[in-house]
Amino acid sequence: MPRRARMYIPGLPYHVVQRGNNREACFIEPENYQYYLELWQEISRRYGLAVHAYCLMTNHILATPSRENSLSNVMKVVGSRYAQYVKETLIYSSCRRRPASRSLKTLDPGMRRDDDK
Repeated sequence: MPRRARMYIPGLPYHVVQRGNNREACFIEPENYQYYLELWQEISRRYGLAVHAYCLMTNHILATPSRENSLSNVMKVVGSRYAQYVKETLIYSSCRRRPASRSLKTLDPGMRRDDDK
């Protein structure tokens, strides 16, 4: 049975927590923060979501939806586009840099690269 849709009341602030897979960090490299902020800016404008404050420690945002589904829509689009970005830039590029014998290890974006040692 699918979970019931969350109901948001327009005009009230909501504390949004976005977590990484298995509660891993959402941001690995400094460029990840910038890309995520650019996504939030673009998508929140599109869906009418006012972001009053944010703290990109790894997983927190405070937002106020101006329309009933704006927060859900923003989270869905930003989450899927950021996940695609992480997969393309961090995981796949990490595999290409590894020797063939090590490229089948767990694709954990938090793992250290060989050149970080």
